[in-house]
Amino acid sequence: SGSSLRAGVRLIPSTHNFYAADNKAFNGIGTSSGLGGNIGYWSSGFSRKRQGGLDPRLPMDGSLPNPLVVHSGTVASATATSITATSSVFGVDDLSPPAFNFRYLNPTQQGSEFVVAITTGTGAKQSRRIGANSGDTLTLESALGVVPDPGDTFEVWEIVGMPEAVNPAEGYSANWNNKAATADEGDNFGRQFRHIFLLERLAAENEWDREKQRQLNKDVAGLEGKGDFGRFLIPRLRQAVNAVGNGGNPDVDTVLAALEAHQAPPFLGRFFIDPVFDATSRGEVPFLNSLVNKLAVDIFGDELSGAVSVPTGGRALNIVQHAIDSAAADVPGSYVQAYGGDYFSGGGWETVVRDSLSALSGSIPADSARSINNYRHPLRDAFVALGNPASAAALQFEPTLAGNRGTYQQIIEVGPTLKGEFIFPLGQVGLITGSLSGVTSVDPNFATLHPMWRDWRFAPMLRVSADLAGGGTGDTDGDGILDGWERWYFDSLDRKANDDADKDKGKLIDEFLRGSDPTVADTDGDGIPDGRDPLPQDRLRSGFLKLRAKVKFGPTLGNDILTFAAKLGAGASEFDPTTRDITVTLSDDDQIFTVTLPAGTLLPNPSGKRFLYVDPTGSLGGVKRAIFVKGKPGGLATLKIVTVKMDLSNADPFPHDVDTSVQFGAHSIDDTRLFNFTGNVLKST
Repeated sequence: SGSSLRAGVRLIPSTHNFYAADNKAFNGIGTSSGLGGNIGYWSSGFSRKRQGGLDPRLPMDGSLPNPLVVHSGTVASATATSITATSSVFGVDDLSPPAFNFRYLNPTQQGSEFVVAITTGTGAKQSRRIGANSGDTLTLESALGVVPDPGDTFEVWEIVGMPEAVNPAEGYSANWNNKAATADEGDNFGRQFRHIFLLERLAAENEWDREKQRQLNKDVAGLEGKGDFGRFLIPRLRQAVNAVGNGGNPDVDTVLAALEAHQAPPFLGRFFIDPVFDATSRGEVPFLNSLVNKLAVDIFGDELSGAVSVPTGGRALNIVQHAIDSAAADVPGSYVQAYGGDYFSGGGWETVVRDSLSALSGSIPADSARSINNYRHPLRDAFVALGNPASAAALQFEPTLAGNRGTYQQIIEVGPTLKGEFIFPLGQVGLITGSLSGVTSVDPNFATLHPMWRDWRFAPMLRVSADLAGGGTGDTDGDGILDGWERWYFDSLDRKANDDADKDKGKLIDEFLRGSDPTVADTDGDGIPDGRDPLPQDRLRSGFLKLRAKVKFGPTLGNDILTFAAKLGAGASEFDPTTRDITVTLSDDDQIFTVTLPAGTLLPNPSGKRFLYVDPTGSLGGVKRAIFVKGKPGGLATLKIVTVKMDLSNADPFPHDVDTSVQFGAHSIDDTRLFNFTGNVLKST
């Protein structure tokens, strides 16, 4: 139940996130509509609050009573769940924990809980959350392991109320790294952070389906690392300019209008629009990052005055937003200022903000290419250094565009049955076994979580786990398909293993084994039916199966040759470079080479099988010559590019790994291999 889970996670003094779901009848903790009982998120951990009103940054030198102790005393009697003191040391204080959803319902308040710790005697070294109290007795939230004896001593501490959210949005619960934070404080966990974005979107929905799920993932994954940090800052920029004008700089109006357009639908402050296929980052975000740093200097430079450096990035955003909100004095429930001075040195905050914007308002930068995420276990590099490429290969995965994972995201739709489940409960770590000279096995959770994160796969883990918890194989009808998976899609076990309900030429058992949706003909939306698609749930690579790459450095400047051979799967032979882009990327931590050949750059010969681009000047990304030859279905297509001299100054010493990627239209082939020089050829091993 919600109560027992709440008590359980508070036994853990370190920071952990916990997620739970059930579909039981409403019991006063979940949603008032009765859609679910205990669907929620909790976080554990101790962060003690300093008493006495002193600035928490001042040192505790030991000359005064311990400022972390609220009450202390001696045990008169005790049970496993209660402690009675020798006197009424607790007075009239209420030491009970805050109500469920306190942090969610009061985002500008930092809630408190109270913990009792046995400091000496038989019960020493134990601590428990306090559930209730009278003047002389504490009722504990969880039982003690060893009952204290009379004469043992204790202390009561006040700790930061850890966040919890139980069905906060009438039928949905969400968690995106929702650490303990309030609206006015915390590094990257304030009002603009991603969990707020999630909760607001979910609160507006009464029904849920897979398309809404994927769209929400795109929206959230596209947010810059500081969250939707234009959400409050951009309206403040507009408020300032409306109050004091543009200061004679018309660029202020132009740039502000562009920022507002980016913040409005469909962008909503996202760094990139579609984290699967969008290869560029929005230029508004680096502009806002520069503006935040500029505002931090202009607002706090005189206070800090060289004593310490002015914060940048997320910390700069926090203090800037705090200073502006304080000066505007219009944020309900915001903290009373402990600092009584003036951040803006006697001037209006609107003028300072407008002038900072004016100083940077030449133009919004152009959209830029997104970086590449490389998924490599730390031990992988050790195996490369030892010359063990097989073990290294077991500890790495295909690279993808940065930000393409649903990290931390856990969303469940609740109701009479759990529908719309999309949850990664296995964590982000994997157990690697074996010695440094060779990996004998890899935790399957480590191997399977990567494609789930990358492709946002749906896995009905709760239904399957419920079946397995009762014993048996989870496949009562013996068709090779887990019952929970069948009920997830069809609400029954009536379908046979060779059923093809969506008419995509894929048998039900094949769709189960490959992770595709048996009710949708094209799960990954690449135009290839699941039954013909060798990777029907891979939203990035689809029918492209294999990449081979070779880099030959020419004897003279301007004659390097990149050769890529791609084995194509079913349907991929339909690719037409006259209507779709080709992008080639080589990277080794830093980018070595990248070029996009826009649709129509390569011109076809009369047969339509060979496409050619020639430009001796190399004006297009240094490409002097490019040849693409179509292959037969299931055969090889080749792409050869002759470039100007590539800059390898940032590459690791050879032999080293190079991430190679060829993107044909929306889908790419990726590989990470150990490359070695053979003469003047850099060749994959």
